[in-house]
Formats: sequence, structure tokens, C-alpha cells
Amino acid sequence: MSRDWRKPEENSRRALSKVPHPPEGAGRILESFHPTIASSYTFGFGISLAVLGLLTLQDLGFWWMHVWWLWLFVVPWPFLFVLKRSRIRISAGADWLMYGKSGLIKTYELTKVNLDGSGWNAVLEIEDRAGERIRAPLRRFQYNRELWDLVYLGLLHSVQAGPARSNAAADAQLGLKVPAHHREWEFPEC
Repeated sequence: MSRDWRKPEENSRRALSKVPHPPEGAGRILESFHPTIASSYTFGFGISLAVLGLLTLQDLGFWWMHVWWLWLFVVPWPFLFVLKRSRIRISAGADWLMYGKSGLIKTYELTKVNLDGSGWNAVLEIEDRAGERIRAPLRRFQYNRELWDLVYLGLLHSVQAGPARSNAAADAQLGLKVPAHHREWEFPEC
């Protein structure tokens, strides 16, 4: 199964206008991520349905619907996720990453790669030679697989060939110290 590589401009011109742009001379944006309003509403409605189901199961019926303040646990979720989505703006080039309003991080010149927590709560903290720093949930970089590939290759290079220090959690969960000849690669079948 082959995938046609596309320019980020072809993804959505409106979405590209919402992500941070690198300074002149840093190269073009190869991948970007900014959640759509539809995905935010969908996730929010999913949480609302879960809360609705829990309240119905707990009460063994729909009598809870007559209590007005219980609706405060059901209704606001979609709107909260739409408000939260406006803060997630990521763009990446061949050797750089920008997250939100933070500066440009050179992913192949990292000096520090730390991972705190695990699973859904894992937080990635990276710092480059210039002192620029990003601390954000790991899952946000992994929402867009191609963006994560660009970031991960920079992390891998910086730890294996560069001066980057990494903590034990980053080494274990991201496999940063595993040599290339010991890695198991997944190749799509043609």
C-alpha cells in the first residue's frame, strides 16, 4: 500500500494558516497539526455520552434528568474541547519543530530529551543547543504520524549520534538507545 506524499498546503490551506511558521531560512513546513473543530466536538460529545450513560446506570433510569445541576456534568464537554483545541498548534520541518508560541527547536541539535509519566500522561521535554525548550504531552506529537516521524528521527539522532542526554523513561518507552541493527522495522506489504 503506497501513500502519496503531499505538501501540507494540500491538506488544508486554512489549517496551515493556524500553525506556527518558522523564521526565514529555516526551511518549509513539511507536516503540521491543528485539530479540526469537528474532531473536538466529536470527542466532547463522546465524553458527554459517557457521562450520560454513567448517570443513567447509577440512577437505574432517567430520573436524574429532572435535577438541573446534573446537566452541568453532561453539557459543557464539547464546548470545553473546542476551546482547548485552539492551543494545540504544531509544525515541523526536516530538522526543526515549533509547538505553540515556543521558539524553533532544532531537532537534530538536541541536548536534552526527557519523558515524564507513561501512556496517555507521558510528557515529552526537549531542549536544543540554543536553549529553546518544549514541554508538551507526547500524544500531541503523535496525532499526526508523519509529524511524529520527523520529530522521532531528530530525537533518535540527537541521542545516538549527538550530545543529547535522555532519561531512563525516554530510553525505555521511545527506544532511543536501541541500535538500528536491533530494531524491528515494519514494512507495508505491496
